[in-house]
Amino acid sequence: MNFSVFFIEIARRAVERVRDNPGYNQPSILEAVVFAWFSIEALLNEQAYIETTQFGNGDAPVYSVLERGAGGFERIQAILVYFYGQALKDGDHPANDLKHLGHLRNGIAHYRFEDPPARTLDDLAQRGFISKPDVPWSQNPFAWPSHVQAGLAGWAYNTACDTARAIADLLPSDEAHEHEASLIRHNFGGEVRPLSK
Repeated sequence: MNFSVFFIEIARRAVERVRDNPGYNQPSILEAVVFAWFSIEALLNEQAYIETTQFGNGDAPVYSVLERGAGGFERIQAILVYFYGQALKDGDHPANDLKHLGHLRNGIAHYRFEDPPARTLDDLAQRGFISKPDVPWSQNPFAWPSHVQAGLAGWAYNTACDTARAIADLLPSDEAHEHEASLIRHNFGGEVRPLSK
């Protein structure tokens, strides 16, 4: 089993736990966020391995430099451009939501006072995925994860699935890549119904 499949399954199961346990569920919501992001990172690493070893595209040392260079969304875009000559369309879905997902993941894994950025939190609060405090985020006495709502888990999972399918659409249309794209679409084909907020 590929790590990307393993990680998206962890995210999906976290969403199910949130759905089945309407009480305290912040740990499962945050688990969905982290593993949804991990699934996309793993997918890119798997695709890079396939491109460099099986299809003979790209160069492993160059990929290694790319992989260690930019972080987050910019890293994803650079890798996609390197292997496929195009990236996710910045400003559209799923690129915008993927940026937010990356900010949330970083806010969990590398906690800093303004990470994730207030604009990510505000956007997700507008959509009902995070409850907005009465004070600016920078003055909030509670860490932002205390404000997450159940719907954030499903949003994170769906964002990862939408992103993976968008990546599959970027693959070349030859037979070998079409097979790989169909596997990605299958592995990330799920979509969860919206959770109550």
